[in-house]
Amino acid sequence: MIIERLNISTLEVDRRVQRELNPSWVAKIARDLVLVQLGIITVSRREDGSTIILDGQHRVEALRFAGINEYVIDCRVLVGLSLEEEAKTFRLLNSTSKPNKIDHFLVRVVEGDEVARDINKILKRFGWQASRGKSAGSFSAISTLEALYREDREAAWSAVQTITEAWDNSLESANGQIIFGLGAIYHRHGEEVDLARMVRRLSSIAPKELLTRAAALAKARGRRAGAAVAELAIAEYNKQRGTKLPDWNLPQRAKGAGRKANTELIRALAKVANETVDPVPVPVDAAELFRTMPDELPVWR
Repeated sequence: MIIERLNISTLEVDRRVQRELNPSWVAKIARDLVLVQLGIITVSRREDGSTIILDGQHRVEALRFAGINEYVIDCRVLVGLSLEEEAKTFRLLNSTSKPNKIDHFLVRVVEGDEVARDINKILKRFGWQASRGKSAGSFSAISTLEALYREDREAAWSAVQTITEAWDNSLESANGQIIFGLGAIYHRHGEEVDLARMVRRLSSIAPKELLTRAAALAKARGRRAGAAVAELAIAEYNKQRGTKLPDWNLPQRAKGAGRKANTELIRALAKVANETVDPVPVPVDAAELFRTMPDELPVWR
């Protein structure tokens, strides 16, 4: 590592090892700009001669925003790093002022984190992109999906497949509470769930409507929306002829030593989604509520 004074015009950003730029933060730094307080920028000098910012991109962009395009700034220069090492360095440098969860996840993918890479493969398999974007195919419920994945990869796969096929990669379906509810169903019931049947039943309900009704049921149950999504999805699933799934609130009896316990998963998802799960059922007819709940109730976010 060496310290060099480099012109900001020579510094570049590689989004694979950097968070998304926050324009409002850039504007704030530019508004309060004090050149002597900019500190040291950390960069990686690659074999091709390019100099990639690992820490300090918002300070550099603030200078450019203020019309200062030729400023020479102190840089901590790291040499000989692989792309994975650059990603790891970015993550470590930002461990106190953390990037958002999506940026952190994507950096872990580049860094070579096996869990992040496999989750990313699942998302890409079904046409999703881990992103804070507002268009179809953008998936932001990364923390909930990862909590589910760490307990049950198959349940995570099935949850993503379900929202994909039921709602055509709509932005509204990539919701943490929907992933919570569907993932808990697949974890609890496994191969007992006919995924195609679940898709058919849910495809007739808009994700926003499902969340609206889940919010109302959650209030009645004394819990939040994730567990209510599971209850409502099962109620809808059971409307079709065929084998029924047990009501979500009924006590679950083990079917052999190999059956997975659902409690730990629910608690793991609850921790991520800030859920408080009440194990004591309140006598509400979920199927009836699903049919009759007014549409104007607010969506839980």
